[in-house]
Amino acid sequence: MKRLGKVLGWVFAALAVVLAAGITFTIGWRPFIGPRARALTDRKFGSTPARLARGEYLVRDVNDCMDCHAEHDWTAHDAPVLPNSLGAGQDMNILKGFPGKVYAPNITPDPETGVGSWSDDQLARAIREGVGHDGRALFPFMPYPDFRAMSDEDLASIIVYLRSLSPVRKQQPTTDLIFPVQYLIRNVPQPLDAAVPEPDLSTPEKRGKYLVTIAGCTDCHTPQDAHGQPLPGMDFGGGFILEGPWGRVASANITPDPSGISYYDEAMFTQAIRTGYVGARQLNQIMPSHTYRGMTDEDIAGMFAYIKTFKPVRHHVDNTEPPTYCKLCRQTHGGGNQNQVYLTLASPSEPFAACRDKPHSLTKETFGAVQGHSVQLYTLTNAHGLEVRATNYGGIIVSLRVPDKSGRVDDVVLGFDKLQGYLDNKPYFGAIIGRYGNRMARARFTLDGVQYSLAANDGPNSLHGGNKGFDKAIWKAESFGSSKSVGLIFTYTSKDGEGGYPGNLNAKVTYTLTDQDELIFDYEATTDKATPVNLTQHTYFNLAGEGRGDILGHELTLNADRFTPVDRTLIPTGELRSVKNTPLDFTKSATIGARINQHDEQLILGHGYDHNFVIRRTGPGPELAARVHESETGRVMEVYTTEPGVQFYSGNFLDGTLTGKQGHVYKQRFGFALETQHFPDSPNHPEFPSTILRPGLVYRSRTVYKFSVEN
Repeated sequence: MKRLGKVLGWVFAALAVVLAAGITFTIGWRPFIGPRARALTDRKFGSTPARLARGEYLVRDVNDCMDCHAEHDWTAHDAPVLPNSLGAGQDMNILKGFPGKVYAPNITPDPETGVGSWSDDQLARAIREGVGHDGRALFPFMPYPDFRAMSDEDLASIIVYLRSLSPVRKQQPTTDLIFPVQYLIRNVPQPLDAAVPEPDLSTPEKRGKYLVTIAGCTDCHTPQDAHGQPLPGMDFGGGFILEGPWGRVASANITPDPSGISYYDEAMFTQAIRTGYVGARQLNQIMPSHTYRGMTDEDIAGMFAYIKTFKPVRHHVDNTEPPTYCKLCRQTHGGGNQNQVYLTLASPSEPFAACRDKPHSLTKETFGAVQGHSVQLYTLTNAHGLEVRATNYGGIIVSLRVPDKSGRVDDVVLGFDKLQGYLDNKPYFGAIIGRYGNRMARARFTLDGVQYSLAANDGPNSLHGGNKGFDKAIWKAESFGSSKSVGLIFTYTSKDGEGGYPGNLNAKVTYTLTDQDELIFDYEATTDKATPVNLTQHTYFNLAGEGRGDILGHELTLNADRFTPVDRTLIPTGELRSVKNTPLDFTKSATIGARINQHDEQLILGHGYDHNFVIRRTGPGPELAARVHESETGRVMEVYTTEPGVQFYSGNFLDGTLTGKQGHVYKQRFGFALETQHFPDSPNHPEFPSTILRPGLVYRSRTVYKFSVEN
C-alpha cells in the first residue's frame, strides 16, 4: 500500500506539473488571479468651465457614450434618449450575440447606484484601462482600447462632466458572462502608467485621426472573424453586424472606394454625420447622427480628411438590399452576394479569374525619403487582381495581396506600413539581398590569392552583404508593361570595395507580375573585377494572411533530398547530407510544425529550420524548388528557380519585439522565407557550385513565385 501511495503521489504530481505548464503556455494565470491593474492614486481633476464644456462635447457629441449609458427609442430615427435615463445605463442585451448578460452601468454621480462614491482615479482607470472600482475587468464592449489614445486632459474633462450629471437612482444588474469568458476577459486590461500628452491637431488629417480613434469608429466599421478579431485588410470596410430592436444591420464601408464613400464630398459627409441622410436616402438607425450633430465643423472636416487617407476596400454593403452571404467578410448582409462578382473563383486552372478582364495597372507614390533621396512606392496589379507593392528602397516588397479559395483577398507578406519601419529594423523583410546572400564564414574569403575582409554583422560571420547590403540601397526604378504582364526594373551599381567586396558590380533585378499569377524575379549582374555574387529575395510569407498567427500549420514540400548541415554559427560544414530519416525531410508534404521541436542537432543549432536545401535539378531552366499550401485559405505558393539551392527559414528569430502592418506583432514563426540561392559560404568551399563572377561574363538567375488555390 505504501508503494501504491507513492506511485499515486507521483502521478498526481506529474498531472499537476502538466496542468500548470498547460495553463502557463496557453491562457496564462491572469484569469485566475484577476486582471492587471495599476495601483490607484489620489489624483483629482478640478472642475473648470473649459473642462466642463470639453467633457460634455466629448461625451455627448464625439464618443457616443450615451448610446450605451442611456435608454433610447431605437425604433425612431435619431434614437432619442428616454426621459430620466441620461447616464443611468441600460440593458445591453437588446444587442444579440453577447456571451452572457451585459449591462452598461449607471455613470451618474448617484452615490449608491452610480459612480458618486468612486474616486477620480477609479473613473480614469475604468475609462482607459478597463478595470472597475472593485478591481473587476470590464467587458471589452466598453471601448477602453480606443480610449487609451485619449489625452490626459480630455480624460479629465470627461470625468468633470460626468460629475456634473444629475444623479439618477437606478441600479443596473452586474454583467454576468458565461464560463469561461468571465475569466478570460481578465487577460484584456492593460495598465496605463505613462501620461498621454495632448494630441497633435496641427493638420485636418491628424485632428481626424485622433477623433476617429477615440470615437471607436473602427469597432463598428471593420468586420470581425469568428474569434472577434478584425479581419485583416478590411479596416473600415463595413460589414460589422449589429442586431437589436432596429433589426439586423451591417455597418457601412467608409473607405474611399467606389463601393464605399469615394463619391462623397465634404458637404455630403457632413450631412451624413449630422442628419443620418445622404441626399434623400436615410442611413440605418445605428448611425449615431443624434450624437454627431453637435460636432464642430472643424472636427467633421478633420474626420473627412482622415477617412480620405484610408486604403480603399472593395466591399459592397447595402442594408436596403436582401441579405445574402458575403464571401469577403464572411457575414450575411444586404448585397453580400454582389461581392462575388469580382472575388468568386472561376476555375482551378484560372484560380483568380473572377477579376479577369481588368486592365493591368501600375501606380507610383512617395513613400518617404532617406538621406535626402526620395523613396517611391509602386503598386502593380495584374488582370486577376493580384497586387504587389514594392519600393525602390532595397527593392522591398511591402505587400502582396492574393485571393483565397473563398475569394477573399489578404496581404500574405510581413512588413511595415511606413518606410521608417524598414529603416529602424533589420529582419530583411521583402528585400533584395546582395552582394552575397546568406552567410560568409569569419567575414572573409580569398579570391585569386587575395584575402578580402567583410563586415561581421552576424556573430563572427557576415550575413546578407554586411552592415549595408543591397537591402539598404536606393535602387533606380523603371516600370514596364505588356498585354500579359506588368513590372519594374531595379538597377544599382555597387562600388568597388562596398561592403568589402571587390569590383564595380552593375546589378539589375526585374520584378514581373504576370496574368498567370506569377511573380518573377530576374537577376543580372556584370563586374569589372572578379567578385562573389549571390543575389536573392528575402520576403517573409504567411499564406493565412500576415499577422494571422504562426506558419506551423503550413504544408511544405521541398524538391530536395540533401541539405548542407551547419555548425554552431550556422556556417555549412561542407557536407551534402541526405534528409532521409531526419526532420529536414520535406520530400513529401508535411506541416512545418510537425517536427520543428524534435531534439535534432541541426534544429537546435538553427533554432528551427534555417538551412540550405540542395534542389534536385534535371536541366538549366527553372525547376520546382518548393510548394507551400495553407489549408484554411487554400492558398498555394510554388517556387521555381534556376538556382542550385533554397534556404528555408522558419522565422525562428522573430520574437514579438517587432510591430508590423496594421499593428500586428510578429512573434516567433509568424512568417517563413524561401530564399533561392547558391550555397552559403561558397567562396570558402571550392567543392560547392561557384559564385565567382568575372569580367566579361553575365550573372543571370531566375526565380518564380506562382500562386493558386486548392479547395
